[in-house]
Amino acid sequence: MAVDVDGKRVGIGPDGTRYTEYEFVYTEYDVGRIRAGYACMECGEAQEVPFPERCICGYPMRDDQSRRFAEQFDGPTTIGPSRSIEELRAEDEEQKERARRQREKPTSSIIVPSWIRSA
Repeated sequence: MAVDVDGKRVGIGPDGTRYTEYEFVYTEYDVGRIRAGYACMECGEAQEVPFPERCICGYPMRDDQSRRFAEQFDGPTTIGPSRSIEELRAEDEEQKERARRQREKPTSSIIVPSWIRSA
């Protein structure tokens, strides 16, 4: 799980005070556990049975978690490079091959005038 300050949301408490919301990024496996009620979306605590009345942190999982998860889950996101590791490796190999060919068969960018070549 990754946690970062959410730049799109601000929480407002019952007394009107504003507080920082956080963006939680879960693995696909953890999203499944939260959706199925085997993990608390408030604190992340694992649950022995799905959707207990309350988590040990006090969050009312049975009453709130499904609704709140549906409201707040923004869908999957990609963290890291936009290309797959296979694409990155192929690009790296291609660059290595170009560099190897350059070392083995160097070409000159010096242009020699024809009157010098024939002398």
